[in-house]
Amino acid sequence: MILSLLVPAAFAISATVSPGDDVGAVLASLGPGDVITFNNGLYELEGTLRVTEAMGEEGNPVRLAAATGATPVLKAGDFSVLEVRDSDHVVIEGLVLEGPEDWMETGGAGLVIADSDHVQVLGNEIRNLRSDLLRIVGDTTGLVIRDNHLHDTWVGTGIYVGCGDGRCWMSESTLEHNLLHHVGNPDDQRSGIILDNGCQANTLRDNVIFEITGVGLRVESTQLGDANVVEGNAIWNTGSHGMEVVGEALVRNNVVVQAQGIGIRSGNHENNDLRNVRITFNTVALAGQEAVRLDDWANREGMVFSSNAIANITGRGFRYDSDEEDTTNYITSNVVSGLVEGVDPTLFPDWYLPGSGLADFADAVNWDFYPAVNSGLVGVGDPASEAWVPSVDFNGDPRNGASPTVGAFQWSGAGNPGWILAEDFKNTEPTVRIVDGSGGGCCKKNQDGSEAVLLLPLLGLFAGRRRRG
Repeated sequence: MILSLLVPAAFAISATVSPGDDVGAVLASLGPGDVITFNNGLYELEGTLRVTEAMGEEGNPVRLAAATGATPVLKAGDFSVLEVRDSDHVVIEGLVLEGPEDWMETGGAGLVIADSDHVQVLGNEIRNLRSDLLRIVGDTTGLVIRDNHLHDTWVGTGIYVGCGDGRCWMSESTLEHNLLHHVGNPDDQRSGIILDNGCQANTLRDNVIFEITGVGLRVESTQLGDANVVEGNAIWNTGSHGMEVVGEALVRNNVVVQAQGIGIRSGNHENNDLRNVRITFNTVALAGQEAVRLDDWANREGMVFSSNAIANITGRGFRYDSDEEDTTNYITSNVVSGLVEGVDPTLFPDWYLPGSGLADFADAVNWDFYPAVNSGLVGVGDPASEAWVPSVDFNGDPRNGASPTVGAFQWSGAGNPGWILAEDFKNTEPTVRIVDGSGGGCCKKNQDGSEAVLLLPLLGLFAGRRRRG
């Protein structure tokens, strides 16, 4: 039985549903403040659940949420699980969306958001689907995709945004702190996250992406819109490139490891509008091809490649592929281990410094890419404003603005005070050491001018493994 309560003053409906109820009928007409609560259990759907023209309001959204302590599982057949279309201010929280038992052979997408604004997707699990786990199409703005566990699609993308040709796009939205893995199959390369042509002014932050048969994360052209920001993400074990940047973007504080293709690749696209790509303070290691490759960068507008830690000792570390001599881009202070191609060190001596390979990191064997004691990464980053120095590092700890560490982590003392790559959500809580200093600086100066690290009580120890059994 469906229990519903009408609140006349607010004209809001509060309904609780259970397995066997006609959930589709309850979702047919939703307005500001309506709350649909899902009790625990398996909901075997007979068709896609559709939320259409559900017009919530700021501070008074339409809400679809799990009951307290419940894990409702919405199970589809040969169709997508849930679609939100032509709606505004909708919250989806705590649900499990999954495909049929034979999901590798049949079925649709997990969650589809189309032509909707201010949709929040919070703390859901989307799994075992033939097509895209999360698909965002049409014109959308103000979306928040946070704390979701998305995994196992056979011929789909983890998160796909856009229409491919720029007819539609997402803007001013945030995808953060999601766990995304096992995308694609051995015979079909599929990407973890794609922001397609036209997507602009979005932030992709603190996501963990691994075991992807194609590209881990790809951002396309903004088509002259504001840059997308890609920061603090961890990406590893991709069948193609770890990250691909072909449009206006600020890419900083990311860790990209063990891409079978290129770790980070940036180059021109058919739109021929490669500009304002700023790749700074990232750590890239153990790539099958080049760790970093920059194509067609010469004499483009606003291009920056600064203070990145690059370690690919058995292959190419850095490749700069251009038919022109570069006289306009800001490229400096990168620490590179591995073969460098396309750069004349006599003409551009400041572009890179030689590194010490994996010895620059605390424990690369166990995937801890924090700088080692006496690492050559410490203190050699470019502090200039042109280098786009982040105010914090991968762990969320402050940067030393006067003498920043190269790569995703700011050195603040021996041992990584924060999160080490693991098959789990990234821990973004405050770490062991909180550092102080002017200008976003790392360390407080003693009277004699030396640096003192401020130690606070231990707030957490984080550990984990990087392989699924």
